[in-house]
Amino acid sequence: IDEALEQIVAMYPGQRVAVVSHNGAIKTAAKLAIGAPADSIFHIDISPCSITTISIWPSDGLRALRGLNEQSHLRESN
Repeated sequence: IDEALEQIVAMYPGQRVAVVSHNGAIKTAAKLAIGAPADSIFHIDISPCSITTISIWPSDGLRALRGLNEQSHLRESN
């Protein structure tokens, strides 16, 4: 996951990029963004169709977790 994110940043420096993935990859990307230990992915909940936002600066690779498991765009079903 780490290498894939680095490749995306290198291919699209300074641009906003949407990456669609399964929850395991999203949990790993979030863990990397905050520098958490590997087993922390078992303590992160990612819902289907949710949005997680991570900023990565190409100059130094610094990462910031901006949003996790956001679901405000989803309508509630009756």
